[in-house]
Amino acid sequence: MSAPGESVSQHSGAARWVGLADRWTARQRAVAWAVTMLGLAVSVADNVGHVAGHDWTSRGTAAIPPLAGAAALRSAWACSSG
Repeated sequence: MSAPGESVSQHSGAARWVGLADRWTARQRAVAWAVTMLGLAVSVADNVGHVAGHDWTSRGTAAIPPLAGAAALRSAWACSSG
């Protein structure tokens, strides 16, 4: 269960770090990535859905924070996995 202010993608990101430390199998890592991507999709949809304007620039701007967070997590993951 997520704590207030904590998203699903934050939990799955933590799962991927644990997987790296515990040397999870490819199947286990694939499940962690699938949950992460699902959380990212929900986060982007939620951010875009709350935008008052209907123009694509406003909606695109609302999608940037979760995408940037996912990119940073992916970059950190790539650096730490060798």
